[in-house]
Amino acid sequence: MKAHPSNGTPAGIDFAPLGYNESDVNEQAPGRSVDLVRFLLANWRKLAVGFSVGLAAGVAFYYVSGHRYNASTRVLVSKLAGTPLQEGGATTYGDRAEHVQLIKSDVIIRRAFDNANLGELPTLAASDEPIRDLIEDLKVKRTAGQDRSFMNFFDISYESRSKRDAATVVGAIVDAYEQYLLETRKEQSQEVLDLVSEAEVKLQKEIDQLKREYQEFRKASPILFQNPVGTPGSNGSVTLTPPNHYLAAVDQLYKDQRDNRQRRTNVRAQIDVLKAMQEDGESRKAIEQYVLMSMAQRSSGGQGGGASNPLLTVNPAKDRLDAKLLEARIQEANLVHHFGDRHPEVEKLRKTISGILDAYAAEGLRPPAFDRFDGPSGPNEPGPDGVDLAGVYMNYLEEQLRQLDLSDRSIERQLSEAIALAKEHSEYEVIDRQFSTELQRKQALWDGIVSKLSMVDFTKKHTGYRMTRISDILVELSIKRIAKVLGAFGMLGALSVFGLQYFREWQDTTLRSLDELRRLTDTTVMGIVPHFVVDPGDSSRQGGLSDALCYYHNPGSQEAEAYRSVRTTLFFSTAPHNDRVIQVSSPEQGDGKSTSIANLAIAVAQSGKRVLLIDADMRRPTQHQLFAVPQDVGLADVLRREIEWINAVRATPIDGLSLLTAGATPANPAELLSTSDLSTLLHAARSEFDYVFIDAPPLLAVSDPCIISPHVDGMLLVVRMQKNKRPAVVRTRDMLNSHGVELYGVIANDVVISDGAEEEFGAYAAYYNAGPVTETTHGAPSPSQQPVLTSNGDPV
Repeated sequence: MKAHPSNGTPAGIDFAPLGYNESDVNEQAPGRSVDLVRFLLANWRKLAVGFSVGLAAGVAFYYVSGHRYNASTRVLVSKLAGTPLQEGGATTYGDRAEHVQLIKSDVIIRRAFDNANLGELPTLAASDEPIRDLIEDLKVKRTAGQDRSFMNFFDISYESRSKRDAATVVGAIVDAYEQYLLETRKEQSQEVLDLVSEAEVKLQKEIDQLKREYQEFRKASPILFQNPVGTPGSNGSVTLTPPNHYLAAVDQLYKDQRDNRQRRTNVRAQIDVLKAMQEDGESRKAIEQYVLMSMAQRSSGGQGGGASNPLLTVNPAKDRLDAKLLEARIQEANLVHHFGDRHPEVEKLRKTISGILDAYAAEGLRPPAFDRFDGPSGPNEPGPDGVDLAGVYMNYLEEQLRQLDLSDRSIERQLSEAIALAKEHSEYEVIDRQFSTELQRKQALWDGIVSKLSMVDFTKKHTGYRMTRISDILVELSIKRIAKVLGAFGMLGALSVFGLQYFREWQDTTLRSLDELRRLTDTTVMGIVPHFVVDPGDSSRQGGLSDALCYYHNPGSQEAEAYRSVRTTLFFSTAPHNDRVIQVSSPEQGDGKSTSIANLAIAVAQSGKRVLLIDADMRRPTQHQLFAVPQDVGLADVLRREIEWINAVRATPIDGLSLLTAGATPANPAELLSTSDLSTLLHAARSEFDYVFIDAPPLLAVSDPCIISPHVDGMLLVVRMQKNKRPAVVRTRDMLNSHGVELYGVIANDVVISDGAEEEFGAYAAYYNAGPVTETTHGAPSPSQQPVLTSNGDPV
């Protein structure tokens, strides 16, 4: 078997179920394909018959196999409303598929089988695997509700040959599932209760242990840490929040240290100012005025309104007392200097000084020592101008520096101790917070478990699923099984016919479309001659011409218009080289070439041309029958030189058309054509006629067309659609190519309009007039029309 040149598959056996075959486009290996739409339209009656036969077989099978009964009931499976709604919407439950799978599970089926003794039923007693048979024949379907809905309705059905057995099985399945739901509800409630109780006991132990550890930690913590600010909880526990005194003390000491250093800086600045004024030679009055202003500012409490200048104080209360005492001592010295020691104003001022000293004692403070009043006469003795205020104030500032230095060292010591205590306190605070957080977390868990425990105990009788029968068990004849059996057998019958016809169609390799014809011949389709049937018994024909000459008898018909189209195309094809001698042939016998060339010759003659039609098919001559002329003298006699060709030519009833018949049939037509002077004959005919048409035998039958081809200008090939096979057309084309024959084009003959030429004729049917005699049909002729000629001129 020859292989496909491109893909290695065997040639000619390609399968194209949807009407397209890639190998169709390969001329060397034409494949097989089926136009599925056309195939179905052409075989629908046979398919209907196959379907009917299948239905009959299905009815017979049903009665042989016996009736089957379907028992069914409907149940409601609902969730018990014992669980409270969730936040944001209603609680949903398991998918309906869970119930379907459970009812059909081995657990429920086996429970029903054992409880109801289903093994004793006649239809199951003979079964080797009754459980499996029950699962396969049981049907469970949800009929109402939605996915994850609160309620679901289920239809439970079972088919059996026995009414009683079917009803018994359905009842046993329903009872078994109802019992299963009840037992499952109890088991699940008890399991949940046990789990929650166990968790509650375990968590309570953990809380007690954590409290004990926390108490031990509190006992081991520092004393100051054991006085937290607490909030008692609902269970008697205390949520501890220890005040962070140590961090506050550290912050205050840092602040005091900064203030103390700032005061020391300002006091030094005051001392430097006084020394600078003395060194610069400022007057005593200016220096004393500066001192009095500074003292006045201190005694008035500064800008704060109740405290002395914060830059010159260590303790605000002591600073005020110091300022007052200093001012009083200076006034005392001045009064003593001017009025004497016993003056009433001096006595009065001394009482004020005594009051100030009592204030020091009351505040627990030590007054400063103002025992030096340097003057011109020596210590404690005012000069001529009174007390030296600058010197006294300088002594006071130096005393302030000494106190600030002592205070700074004291703050440094206190700060170190406070930092150590704060670090220790922070560690205890972190541990305390961890204990507190863990206690709160476990307490919250314990509260939730206690709440869940009370809820489980309350709802244990109201959770799970409940099944309710809402219809009785109904037993009826299984209509679905009848429909399935009849439908299956009907489809089997139709598919059997389809397969048989499809195989036959697949084996058919005849030409089916004009595109296929163009592709295989690789040339132009010069015309499309539609299928037509004529009745030679009609007496209305004139001149004795055959009814197959439709161009003459029915010039307004579709067939005549088709030959006009061929004529026009032929004129354009032969005009460039003035071709006049044209051979007409076909691949095989019965393709209608003789009828086609006769009608074409008439069409050319009626266009005003002089035409000679030569019948060169000396084996099966036809032209003398079509034109009703004698056959005794013709081409064979001319080739044997028994008569001049011009004397053998006969006139026809058509103006401008002459006919040279085949003559007496010779014993060796091929040798006669080869040895005779055929070219002289055709040369002489070319000078006398405008066109010479030669009716040659089929190309694949004999070699005559190839012998004639060197003496003609070109060839017209007639192909009959749905008769010629693709391999025959390909061989014909290859033969013409090998002999160098110029092919003007092909004529698609006997085309059924509904099968490929509707685009050529169907849209213009109103322009054609078939005439009173010609009958154009698209199907087979009726028996009353016998004998009948088709478009190829041969009897049907």
